[in-house]
Amino acid sequence: MTPIRTLPATAVAALVTGCGGASATRRDMTIIDASRNVSRQSDYGIRASFAAPRDSVFAALAAAYAEVGLAPDLVDTKEAVVARTQILIPRVFNGTRASLLFSCGETATGASLAENGQLYASARSQITGDFDRPTVMTLVDAFVVPSGGTSTNSLHCGSTGEIEGWILKKVAARVRER
Repeated sequence: MTPIRTLPATAVAALVTGCGGASATRRDMTIIDASRNVSRQSDYGIRASFAAPRDSVFAALAAAYAEVGLAPDLVDTKEAVVARTQILIPRVFNGTRASLLFSCGETATGASLAENGQLYASARSQITGDFDRPTVMTLVDAFVVPSGGTSTNSLHCGSTGEIEGWILKKVAARVRER
């Protein structure tokens, strides 16, 4: 099945999330392939559990975002969410090429689209679970506007898990320090 179009179900997810009924890190997608077959996917992100009090993990999570260069623009203690939206990712971010962080496809010449246009990402983490063994779910999502293109021809990019890993490693290091 070759996806040709990805439609995020953001309106539904925003309504459900606003009511507190769904995880803040959930992303629903409808994929329509070349044969017009429709499939749906949900992505909860990368999960990690920590043997530490929930408050300590939350403080470490907010600090971890700043440490990896994603100073959060949302820190919600009530919902236990830390996020950063609309991050313009350069071709090299934290010493790593954008093509190693995101899978956006390739140009006709084989160059990575992640490094051939303007790449925008969002990162969102939410803490769930027990007070003394909370789980952090982190989801990084992106889209690229190919060089010479407009936002109407932007392409969805899948995360390779690198940024999520950086964040979770920083959380683990900070929780051990306490």
